Amino acid sequence: SCADATGCLRARVHAREQTSKAYAEGKPAGGYDLWGEWRKKFQTAVLPDYNPEEGGLWGTLLLQYMTVTWKLLAALTPPAEWKGGWPCFSMALGLLGALMFIVKEVAEMFGCACGLSDLMTGLSIVAIGTSLPDTFGSRYAALNDPTADAAIGNIMGSNTVNVFLGLGVPWVVSAVYYEVNGTFYAVFAGSLSFSILVFFILSAIGVGILLVRRGQGGELGGSKVGQLMSAAGYITCWLAFLILVGLYDYEHIPDLGI
Repeated sequence: SCADATGCLRARVHAREQTSKAYAEGKPAGGYDLWGEWRKKFQTAVLPDYNPEEGGLWGTLLLQYMTVTWKLLAALTPPAEWKGGWPCFSMALGLLGALMFIVKEVAEMFGCACGLSDLMTGLSIVAIGTSLPDTFGSRYAALNDPTADAAIGNIMGSNTVNVFLGLGVPWVVSAVYYEVNGTFYAVFAGSLSFSILVFFILSAIGVGILLVRRGQGGELGGSKVGQLMSAAGYITCWLAFLILVGLYDYEHIPDLGI
């Protein structure tokens, strides 16, 4: 009837007005409390993630002390559920860019004070500072995902972006800039070739460790001995990489002509 149609139309108009008002207040339709969820993020960042049934109180407190600053910075981003996650994504990218700039500047000053070369500063201090977020992200994925795909995929994906975009985009911009100004653009390899050679060899060892663990039931988890041995193997590969590249960079290893 006409009355039913008019009532339905009024109900739809009222619902749309309520939705618009909710979005203006930061509350999407369905009663989503933006500020309440945002407040929960800060509470989660400040409070240690401790489970009495699992134990490890002192380890949890130590990890909380080491990461509380980064957790608070991450809590500045809006909740991912708000407006399709775009505000969260955009602000997270901005925070990452700012943090990477700060880490780079502080690491270079620290490396200069310690007498480290630019290469060793980048391979050690800067690499640790920029990779810690990936490390904690992979740890979270490993604890909360039934497979190892998310944990290993996070590391592989982030390093792929670092190589193809982190190197490719600046080189393209520099090459275009110098070409427009009519000058020649070149970057000398230095110790890069030797570093890549060592990296490929140690990466093959790392993949071999994963294959061995897969044969024993899975890349993650397993016995405590297997976990410790795998962790020791990867840390040894990392230390071997730093030592070999450092010896080559400081000319303690003769030039191999590569």
